[in-house]
Amino acid sequence: SENVNIITADGLKFIAKAKDQTYDVVYMDAFLKPSPATDGTGAPLALRTQQFYKQLQQKLKPGGVVAFNLNPHAELDADIRELTEAFPQLYVFSLSQFNGVVAIGATDKERVKPVDLVRRGRELNGRARRARRRRAGARQLIPRVPRPGRRPGARPTPRLPREAT
Repeated sequence: SENVNIITADGLKFIAKAKDQTYDVVYMDAFLKPSPATDGTGAPLALRTQQFYKQLQQKLKPGGVVAFNLNPHAELDADIRELTEAFPQLYVFSLSQFNGVVAIGATDKERVKPVDLVRRGRELNGRARRARRRRAGARQLIPRVPRPGRRPGARPTPRLPREAT
């Protein structure tokens, strides 16, 4: 998409070089082969410091967020506590199929209520769907067929985030 730029690079170097650049979302999905420079899951230790988290926050646009993919490991709760210290707001979502979590760090002063997070997600989803339809142009769009037992337009009940401790 023209609005998404995926960069595969050393996170420390990239953030240091991105002098005047700011971002709506930064996705942190950094895993290497476990070594002395990583934790047991392969997450680079240099990307898990308060200093790096502050650098990330400086690169966010107002309302921007950092999304962290955290694999399950013995120190997962400690990682979440570190992120809670670093970001004014942290939202933690469990990944049911993989036992890991996605943690969303935000610089907002006030915490967004779970119902508002769901609403915002639906709005973004709707915008993305409309953009895909516009790009489809003359292509015929196939309407969604509801699953048996669901009324047309019904959405599954979303899983709300657990509170960071």
